[in-house]
Amino acid sequence: MNNQEAVKFIQGKAKTLSKPRKLAAMWVMEDIVSTDVDDWVDTPIHESLKYFINAGRDVLDKRMEQLAISDAERRTFVNGAIGIAESMYHYAEMHHELREEYTSER
Repeated sequence: MNNQEAVKFIQGKAKTLSKPRKLAAMWVMEDIVSTDVDDWVDTPIHESLKYFINAGRDVLDKRMEQLAISDAERRTFVNGAIGIAESMYHYAEMHHELREEYTSER
């Protein structure tokens, strides 16, 4: 499987209204293009997930700078934090699915 085939595979998995799944797909495809699918499928998943932690910290830092925030802003913050966690799950799931597809072609 080459990079283009891998990206098309992930694009098919991202056809949903779920923002976290679309975000995960975007990161998966970006990682495949920047590292090559051969290297990406062999990368331990924890190496990739550390970027989600950084994204979560960025969201937290931006929101918590405002000490007095409204209920709507709190909900936005919570939804953002939860969305990042969901994206981590979908990222790992897509990694697993693509790895299975990739190794079946070897």
